[in-house]
Amino acid sequence: MRRYFLIAVIIMAIAFGVGAGIALLTNPQLLSGQDNPLPQRVSTLPEFSFTDLENRERHSSEWTGHVLVLNFWATWCPPCRAEIPGFIKLQEKYAGNQVQFVGIAVDEKALVAEFAENMGINYPLLLGELDAVKLSELMGNRFGGLPYTVVIDREGTIRHRQPGEMREDELESIITGLL
Repeated sequence: MRRYFLIAVIIMAIAFGVGAGIALLTNPQLLSGQDNPLPQRVSTLPEFSFTDLENRERHSSEWTGHVLVLNFWATWCPPCRAEIPGFIKLQEKYAGNQVQFVGIAVDEKALVAEFAENMGINYPLLLGELDAVKLSELMGNRFGGLPYTVVIDREGTIRHRQPGEMREDELESIITGLL
């Protein structure tokens, strides 16, 4: 049984490599970065709005003048779930310094609401669905992976982009450098 599993994994890896090779051969600009089909990465916070768990429209301008930590996440994403307790601690610690965490969920409202209640999330959670994926790509998330965290300074300039899980100590160092 174990041998068949290993063979299946090897076959999938070969198939992925062949597919990637064909994509590069038929679309060489993927390597050069020219005519990239993804949008250009922005250097400042773009305007956006999504609804929160109370069905209120929340706009990015609401956090002008704050150090803003945007986290794109989903309840089904284990690294997303793992980093949230650190975000809760840092939001509590730095809220008085005009630091605002905002979670943008790529998930269903009911699942997000249940997760937020169970975790005691103390910052706004917005429901972005597919538009959140587009926004994260615009902010530098080239492959649309989760989690994806962006730190923006008080002037609206993006200072840090983090694909994958964000460590609490690393994020705190970035935040304190912007205060």
